Amino acid sequence: MAFKVVGREDELASVAAFVDEARDGPVALVLDGEAGIGKSTLWLAGVEHARTQGLGVLSARPAEAESSLAYVGLGDLFEDVLDDVLPALTPPRRRALEIAMLRDEARGPARRPRARRRRARRPGAPG
Repeated sequence: MAFKVVGREDELASVAAFVDEARDGPVALVLDGEAGIGKSTLWLAGVEHARTQGLGVLSARPAEAESSLAYVGLGDLFEDVLDDVLPALTPPRRRALEIAMLRDEARGPARRPRARRRRARRPGAPG
């Protein structure tokens, strides 16, 4: 999706600089401001620039109507990479993500973490 952004050279340069410096590991960019000032346009330009640089981009753009749906953002984030991500996770994390992404169903009662109690021994008391 190639497009030309007009009149936002400084902002585009900042986004491009952020992307160019993002090669050392996961990073996040937040564009904040009032509605209608062009955040989405800058964001799309940044995503396009990152992808042309060979970087993987995970993104989520939740709508207000989705705000009450649990884990809907995970669907957006992992849509294109889930099969690559799952094998790299520990089994509990993999299972949790599979359930959140509706690839598997939760079974049995929810487990509650148990605290372990240990009695303090008095100094000199037998073990």
